[in-house]
Amino acid sequence: MSIALIVAAGVLVSTSVSGVFRADSALPVTSPAQLVDELRTPHVGGYSGTIDAQVDLGLPRQISAALAVAAPAGTLLRGSHRLRYWYGDADHQRVAVVSDTSEQDTFRNATQLWQWDTATGIARHSPVPADVDGALPLALQSATALAPPELAVQLINAVGKTSDMALRSGDPVAGRPIYQLVLSPDTSASRIAEIDIDVDGREGVPLRVRIYPLDGAQPALDVSFEDDINFVAPDSRNFQFSPPAGAQVRTGSAVGSYSAVLNGVTLLGSGWRTVASYRSGLATGRNLAHIARTLLTGQAQQVKGKWGRGRLLVTPIVTVLITTEGQVLAGPVTPGALYDLVK
Repeated sequence: MSIALIVAAGVLVSTSVSGVFRADSALPVTSPAQLVDELRTPHVGGYSGTIDAQVDLGLPRQISAALAVAAPAGTLLRGSHRLRYWYGDADHQRVAVVSDTSEQDTFRNATQLWQWDTATGIARHSPVPADVDGALPLALQSATALAPPELAVQLINAVGKTSDMALRSGDPVAGRPIYQLVLSPDTSASRIAEIDIDVDGREGVPLRVRIYPLDGAQPALDVSFEDDINFVAPDSRNFQFSPPAGAQVRTGSAVGSYSAVLNGVTLLGSGWRTVASYRSGLATGRNLAHIARTLLTGQAQQVKGKWGRGRLLVTPIVTVLITTEGQVLAGPVTPGALYDLVK
């Protein structure tokens, strides 16, 4: 269920500014709209650092395991992750997901993408995939989507125009002064309470992103740079990759390309109400629907309505509906919002 975010249509509901900003916050920002413009402008100057990511969508472990197999970057949909991030400019980035025993690297060098997994010895080479629309908060096309700068812009593009926006002064992140942009849904159908984006007060770079569910004080997703962030341009060799001897080199669509892996998904609704829909008539949909029915048998309630019958799983931030007709609907919305989208 690794899908990028959809650009929402609509108008800005409201904006507000609160708090006293520190003198060393050097950006000329006085409104949420100005900060959004700053974030949408490609950053000039390189930087690098370590990212701590905590992801808990409230999905049962078995469901998370199934998604890890069926979806791009599915293993990142649960648990703690440590990443290294390098930014040269809008066309040169690198992300490494680091564990005790392996490392998965994504290198973007202009229009070319390399993905390297030390555990499997597989190197994939492809063009940089085009942006793909998707549903909140299941936005992980690849590990790059967990980097605060990229995640923040995706979220703003997805729901900014249909959000209540506020600008606050928050606690420093990685020892740096920040502006905090708060996005709140304009609909009661969302199970997201708010999205907090902490932006470096000098450089205009998002340092931390948190997505809060309605039920609970802890964020369902919390990604943040650590104190080692360094606003010095990384060496160009960080964005170059040559497969080592013995690597299995594969070409074609990137692992992070939604269309290459989850054929058969459609998006229903828009903005905060966007959900992913899978049909059992297609191979991926059929596998996921079968797995979901099996795994949800003892963890979801039986439901019915004018739309038909099915099983419903409600977590603090994600609602999943599997109908007896083989349709799987998932998104950060209320059950009623899913029922309205059954086809």
